[in-house]
Amino acid sequence: MRTGLLKLTSQPYKTSFFSKLLLRVMLKKEGVQNWRTIEIQKGPNSKPYIEGDINFNISHSNNMILCCTDRNNNIGVDIEEIKEVPKDIFDMVFHKNELEYYKNMTKEQFYRIWTLKEAYSKYTSLGLNYDFTKIDTTSLNFRKNIIQWLEEDYICSIYLEIKKEMNITRYTQEEILKYYD
Repeated sequence: MRTGLLKLTSQPYKTSFFSKLLLRVMLKKEGVQNWRTIEIQKGPNSKPYIEGDINFNISHSNNMILCCTDRNNNIGVDIEEIKEVPKDIFDMVFHKNELEYYKNMTKEQFYRIWTLKEAYSKYTSLGLNYDFTKIDTTSLNFRKNIIQWLEEDYICSIYLEIKKEMNITRYTQEEILKYYD
C-alpha cells in the first residue's frame, strides 16, 4: 500500500487539480505504464476507479490532500482539518455507543470518529449517503481494519480490507509538478 500526502502552498481551490496529479504520480510509482493518460472511471455511487488491479481513494481538506493506492485491496480514506466541532450534528452522525463513550469529546476525538466513518463509507462505496449512526467505531471488529494518525492539524484515516504496513510519502507541490516537466 502506498500513501501520499501533499500540502499545498497555493490556494485550496486547486485541491481537485493537485489531487489528480498526486494520484497519477502514485500510479507511476505502482508501475502503471500509462499513468499520465489513464482514464479515471466512476463506479457505484460515483466511487472513482481505474481499470486493472489497483485500488485508490483520495480525500482533501483545506490545503492537505491524502491519496492511497493498493493492489487488490479495497480502501477508503478521509482527511479533515481539526477545527470547531458542529455539535448540532452529533445525533445525526454518531452511533448510540459513541455518544455514550465520548460524552465530553474533544475536537480531535470528534474528527477521529468522523474520518473513520467517512473512510468506511468510501470503502463500501456508499459515500455520504450512508447512515453514519449505523457505524459503531467503538466496535473491535470495526477497528481492526483502520489506520489513523495525526498529521499537523489534520486527522487522517484509512479503512482497508486487509490491514498492512504503510509507508507515507510526503510531497510538496513543486515535487508533484516536476513529474510533469
